[in-house]
Amino acid sequence: KTWLETAEEEAHRTEDEKYVEIKAQLRQEIRDLREKVLSMMATNEGLPDIERLERHDFVLDTEEYQRLQAQQDGLIEQVREEIKLLHLAKMFLREKIKKQCWSDMTVKGKIVKAFQSRLEVSNYAMKARSEEKLRELERTKILRKIEIAEEKVRKAASASLTPAFQAATVEDSLLDEDELLEGAEQAQKGEEGPGDPDSLLGSHGAQYGGGSELLYDQFQLHSVVAKKHEIVLLENCIYCMKETFNKEFDEVFRLKKAEIARIQEKNLRIRKILGQLKLEDPIVQPSLDVDEEPERLLKVEDDEVSVEKYISPEKKKKMEEAEKIEEQKKLAEMGDKPRERALDMMMGGRLEANVEEDLFKDMPRPEFMLKDPVEMTEEEIRMARDFEKKEEAFLEEREKMKKALEAELRKLQSSILQAMEQFNERLHKLFRLKIKTEMSIQQEELKILRLARALLVEEEVTMREDQLNRLLDEKKVAKVAVGGAITTAKRHVEEGRKLYEQVASEDKELDRQFRRDFFDCDPFVDQLYKLFRRRPRGQRMKQGPSEGTLVPDPKSQNPFAQRPSSAARGGRGQPWEDPMSELDDPANMPEGLDTSQWERFVIARRIKVESEQKVKRVALELAEMEAFLRKREAEEEHIQQEIQDAFRELNKLQEDKTQHDLNLEIQLLLKQGQVEVETGEFVPDFSNSVLVHRSAIEELNSQIKGLGEGKLVSMEECKDFKRGIHMLEWELKKLRMEAEDLVERARDVQMLRVTKELQQRLMEEELANKDQHEIETLEKTIELNQKMQHSRVQERKRSLEQLQQQVGRKKRENQELDHQLVEMQVSVSERRGGENLAGVPPSEANAKQRMQNIVKRRRLVELVRAQAQEISVLTTEAERLRMRTFPALVQVD
Repeated sequence: KTWLETAEEEAHRTEDEKYVEIKAQLRQEIRDLREKVLSMMATNEGLPDIERLERHDFVLDTEEYQRLQAQQDGLIEQVREEIKLLHLAKMFLREKIKKQCWSDMTVKGKIVKAFQSRLEVSNYAMKARSEEKLRELERTKILRKIEIAEEKVRKAASASLTPAFQAATVEDSLLDEDELLEGAEQAQKGEEGPGDPDSLLGSHGAQYGGGSELLYDQFQLHSVVAKKHEIVLLENCIYCMKETFNKEFDEVFRLKKAEIARIQEKNLRIRKILGQLKLEDPIVQPSLDVDEEPERLLKVEDDEVSVEKYISPEKKKKMEEAEKIEEQKKLAEMGDKPRERALDMMMGGRLEANVEEDLFKDMPRPEFMLKDPVEMTEEEIRMARDFEKKEEAFLEEREKMKKALEAELRKLQSSILQAMEQFNERLHKLFRLKIKTEMSIQQEELKILRLARALLVEEEVTMREDQLNRLLDEKKVAKVAVGGAITTAKRHVEEGRKLYEQVASEDKELDRQFRRDFFDCDPFVDQLYKLFRRRPRGQRMKQGPSEGTLVPDPKSQNPFAQRPSSAARGGRGQPWEDPMSELDDPANMPEGLDTSQWERFVIARRIKVESEQKVKRVALELAEMEAFLRKREAEEEHIQQEIQDAFRELNKLQEDKTQHDLNLEIQLLLKQGQVEVETGEFVPDFSNSVLVHRSAIEELNSQIKGLGEGKLVSMEECKDFKRGIHMLEWELKKLRMEAEDLVERARDVQMLRVTKELQQRLMEEELANKDQHEIETLEKTIELNQKMQHSRVQERKRSLEQLQQQVGRKKRENQELDHQLVEMQVSVSERRGGENLAGVPPSEANAKQRMQNIVKRRRLVELVRAQAQEISVLTTEAERLRMRTFPALVQVD
């Protein structure tokens, strides 16, 4: 915290401590005032309407109330505007979605669902084709017919020899459209051969409404125009397949509507029969849901809105008035109508008798049959007997009617189930048709994608070819320009080399001529020559161009024109200023040399220096020319290499284009098992695959099968031979083991000790019968013990169930007693409180009387419970006996 914040907190704390009592007093006054206002509001709530005040009349701070009310109104208006904007956005989005997915659809998407099954089939939602697409389709069809006619003419021309016959064929083919179609069919049949045409067409579209005699053969799609026409025709085939399936779908949908209507009619009769038989069997009530009637999604019903609808007071008033008017109309219609009242009183409101309803009504018994038979007269007894016979016949007729209604009910229910099963079978067929149609559509779309990919590749190849041709033209122009520049540069280099040789020879001539020019200074010749060869250090150049410097023309466009050399631009060709002046100083003159000779020496040295500078300048210019020439030659080589690369790429591109046009990608239909290429993550890679004729595979398989059968025969022979050897070995082993066993048994017999028990057992007769009798006795004993054990277990289970029932009853009784105990404790405490208030001390007699009352009440409660339980048991037994005599209405499937 900062110092200022700490100071403010300290000031607030000091102020609170100073005025703590005043604040507490104010809070108490405000609290008292609030309680007083609340009590007044509570009193106001209990007053009559005419005396009751409004809630805002209790507001003390009216300005604050008005401010809050205005603030709330502003917030409400803001929220209302936000809701309006949100609704507008949603309405815009709804209209946009509706336009794209509903209004623009000529065929709306819907689903047909099976009865009591999860199977569902959807149709194809289709948009209307635009005028541009329709015109393109018609143009393609006309062009394709012309192509078919031309192909027919060419075939006829190849088979014919007379030009007149060719002209007649051309004229007839162009005039008669029927012959065009026949020629197309013959061309297709002649190319496909007698085999299955779908194998080469690459799809089963012709079987599901997508066939067309105008489609190209897959081996003829070489040109770009043919591929584009094929794409348009395939799209039309897909559209036709969808239309064909949608027609079948609409027929199934109408069939479901008719089945639902028939089932509803039968349900009316079923409800009536169930009402007469007083049964509650479930009724199948099929209906169309939202997926089957999608237009219901665009209508919002009142029961779909979970929020209570807001109704303004004006609208409520209008609705109440409309209800009053409707009620008055109903009362006026339900006035005193004597005809209807007489019909209702005399014939139960019906003009025709309903035999079924009358049979299920009980016959009214005469009043004299309520008497004791002893008190009846002979006439009444005779009438009672006649009534009993009529009642018996009536009951028999009722039973017959019940059985007839039950049979009719079962027939109606079975007919409904049968109709639903038949519709489900029809929907299964439609589902299989949808799968096959979808497969054919996917095959056609795959062909479209392959053709589109081929067109895209061809377009890219064409674009790349154009780019390479433009690049070759540019490189050829650049090569011509560079060739001209190289020729000019070579000429300039030759001239520069000659100039350099001339300048260098002149400079050497000056060097050789020095001794001849200063032969008169014989004693000083060597010393002067050294000074002649001496050059200053740290030379400084004069500003401005010197004599002999080349100044180029800035308006010249010739890159090989005369231009300043590097020495000239750097100022190296300018005359010396200070250093040469120092060397020319007479102080450097050898002693004894004449002044005129020194001046002549200075002049000669300056000429020599200028000559050297000129040689250097010419050498630099020559080096620059040679570098420029080498650069242009390298550039020429680079351009030549680029031209060769472009030529190679162009040739390769043309070869690829030719290969792409000739090596077509054909879509074939093969059965499952005839493709032995391993599938990758997405699609199989057929780049290294080979298409082998079926006869070759079958021949190879027959050879393999023959070799395998021969191998199996030889293996069988080897197996039989080895089995004989193993059988002989096993027989030898068996005989050896039997011999050993016989030897052991003979030894045991010889070593056996004959005891008395053994002797007695050997001497007894019917030994086997005796053992069998003992065994049967033991088995019966075991069976008896098992039955006794089972009976004891059942008895223990029954006793356990009884004990559990008793425990449950005791628990319920204990709960009731706990409840009664609580009530008694409450009543006892109330009585004690009353006696204490009355001042009457509890006496022993009163306590005994209360105890007797409690015991008496307890006994009465137990008696009532026992009687209620006995009544329940008797009721159950009576119901069981009644059900035994009552006919069972069992539905027979």
